[in-house]
Amino acid sequence: MHQSSHYHSAIAMRKLLISCLLFFGGFISIHSQVYTGAAYYPEHTDKEQVEKDAHLMEEAHFNIARMGDFAWHSMEPKDGVFTLEWLDHAIRTLSQRGIQSLLCTPTAAIPKWMHTPTL
Repeated sequence: MHQSSHYHSAIAMRKLLISCLLFFGGFISIHSQVYTGAAYYPEHTDKEQVEKDAHLMEEAHFNIARMGDFAWHSMEPKDGVFTLEWLDHAIRTLSQRGIQSLLCTPTAAIPKWMHTPTL
């Protein structure tokens, strides 16, 4: 890659990063804190990976993680049966690294049992 094309690529990446931060992560609280983070899906991994992910988020200076929007199937795998230990672990692990959790309503994808008719 030529130095000039590498330079233009770097400029494009900076513009993309700034746009993403302004659009997705540049929310300012009443305490004048800028929130920087990402969507996170701990329901698709194990506890060890959540701990590794939290470490990487801390290194990237994230201070918030949005989660839960697609997790109804993990929160309520069967009608009336709730399993939230994985979510509790993720929230506690992130919090230990100074990362807040923004919990979403888990209605973006309903669980399979809602599609299955009961007899």
